[in-house]
Amino acid sequence: MKILQIPKEIESLIENSLNLWKRENLYTFAKLSYKIAERLKKGEPFRKNPEDALPYLFYFFPKTFISNYIVLGEIEDWIEKTIREKKEMNFYDIASGTGSGTISFLYKLKKIQNLQNKAKINIFLQDISPTALEIAKILSQNLSKDLPYNIKISTYTRDSAKIYFDTNPDLVVLSFSIYDIFGNDIEEIKIWCRKVLKSLDKNGLFVMVEPASKKTTSRIIMEIRNEFRGHVLSPCTHLKDCPLLKKGDWCHFGTQWTPPLYLSRAMNMVGLRTPNINFSFVILSKEEIDKKDEKYARVVSHRLEEKGKITFWTCEKGSKIKYYTLNKNISEANKKIESVKMGDIILIQNAHQRKNNEYEIAQDSTVEIKRRLIDEGPQ
Repeated sequence: MKILQIPKEIESLIENSLNLWKRENLYTFAKLSYKIAERLKKGEPFRKNPEDALPYLFYFFPKTFISNYIVLGEIEDWIEKTIREKKEMNFYDIASGTGSGTISFLYKLKKIQNLQNKAKINIFLQDISPTALEIAKILSQNLSKDLPYNIKISTYTRDSAKIYFDTNPDLVVLSFSIYDIFGNDIEEIKIWCRKVLKSLDKNGLFVMVEPASKKTTSRIIMEIRNEFRGHVLSPCTHLKDCPLLKKGDWCHFGTQWTPPLYLSRAMNMVGLRTPNINFSFVILSKEEIDKKDEKYARVVSHRLEEKGKITFWTCEKGSKIKYYTLNKNISEANKKIESVKMGDIILIQNAHQRKNNEYEIAQDSTVEIKRRLIDEGPQ
């Protein structure tokens, strides 16, 4: 299995911005990052202090970039279709920080740059920290200069709790910021999200990506999903109540990755672990979705391989379902079970119910992987 890693191009942008070829800089940023990580572990919101912007770029940016890139993969076809048809796109990165949402979007544009038109891409970065915005703008300009689009990048020092849109957005991204803006005030977050949806252009989308945290951000994402269930494009395959929220469980996704070399070296210096790739997300559309093809399921756990047995859980039709199979029952029809990954959209047919919300995949059962959430990642 190929392990995700940040593209060398992005890694070089970070290294050059922070002069990480100097060992003393590597150690300094490692120590500063350690202090920020310890504050966040205690449940404190991220402080948008100027002195925190560079350590954030150093330690957190690679993780948030990968997470955003994975989630934007869910709407890659929509991005290409929108640009092809409109020949223009208005993209807003709210509470952008150092710009991982924007950089992941630009990297998606790099992947689909076979579009045969000089499309106009208007990028708006909003944040309360001028220092973070300046970093985000420099990184974005460096990455966008070789892309075959007419890209305009604008930055605004603004309080993200208030809605400011100069145009009706086609795509709005809010990542790794909701708790820092609103805390646990879920009702205020719902009001704010409703305003964002109302501001979107026709067929516009709103993407929220947050760190996986059972008590805070993951729960916020699930509450938003329930409130706006008729607008949920992803990750859900149904429009019913969130079964994980009802059970006090949590909906999140994650994967292994290879951190940048500079980050691994620095963490070894101070005894700090490199950040894991674990996140929760929801993608909302301006237009309501009448129905979904509920025959499909989203895998919401890692695949567990025990002695002679494979087990995983899905979310489907308003329930969390456990599936398992014995290795001796793996057949040509169900062999895809051996490669099922967290986040996959799958179709299982002819599974045998053994208990309530528990099914066995037998030799005559079929398993099909329709789409992967987590694939090879940015190249």
